[in-house]
Amino acid sequence: MPIHLTEAQWADVTQGNEVPVRVCDPAQSASFVLVRADVYERFKSLFEEDPVTEQERLFHLQQFGKRAGWDDPEMDVYDDLDPREDTASRSQRGGGSPRPGQRPGDCTVQ
Repeated sequence: MPIHLTEAQWADVTQGNEVPVRVCDPAQSASFVLVRADVYERFKSLFEEDPVTEQERLFHLQQFGKRAGWDDPEMDVYDDLDPREDTASRSQRGGGSPRPGQRPGDCTVQ
C-alpha cells in the first residue's frame, strides 16, 4: 500500500540534503529509509528470503559492470592483462610478449 506525502512533507523531503531520506516513527522508536523505486529494484534481491539464482546473479553482475563502464571499448586493453594466460596464448591473439625479467603470466601495469 503506497503512502502519499502531503505537499509540505514532500517539500521537506526534496529540500533536505540527506540522501537517502530518513523517516522516524517516534511511537515505535523506529527509523526508515526512503529510496527511489529504481534503486530499490536494483538491491531488492539482497532483502528477499529466496536465494538468488545463478542467472539472476549473472544478470546483476553484468548490470553493475555496465554502470561501472566495463562495456566501454577503451576497457578492452585490460583483456591483455589477464595473468592466467600464458605468453603463447597472448601472442596468438597479438597481445605481445612479456618484458625482460617478466615471467609468463605476470601482470604488471606501468
